[in-house]
Amino acid sequence: KSSSTTPPNGPLLLIPPKKSKNKHKQTFAMKLMNILSLKECQSSIRWMPNGRSFCIVDSKRLVERVLPVYFKEAKYTSFTRKLNRWGFKHYSLPLNTAANTPNNNNTSNSNTSSSSSSNNNNN
Repeated sequence: KSSSTTPPNGPLLLIPPKKSKNKHKQTFAMKLMNILSLKECQSSIRWMPNGRSFCIVDSKRLVERVLPVYFKEAKYTSFTRKLNRWGFKHYSLPLNTAANTPNNNNTSNSNTSSSSSSNNNNN
């Protein structure tokens, strides 16, 4: 008999682990930060003057022009659900507050503001 290190079922093959397809996948929060930093998105979503919250100025425009580009699901309810899961809080603003945010040249406002909770890090 020959003494070999070959297993009884044949030679042992080393298969490298699969590379993760999501290695560079952005999280929801990263996508949101990118959207908030883009000038072309400010007619639908923008930072509030305090810099601690953001305002959805035009939800219809957000759904039609922004969400389909950055997210798989382009529904407003899905977007707000994801905001809730990430610990953002929803506040309704008086009409004149959203209208007084910088660069506002829209007449239709959803008057929705969201703020992140510093002690909640849901993924």
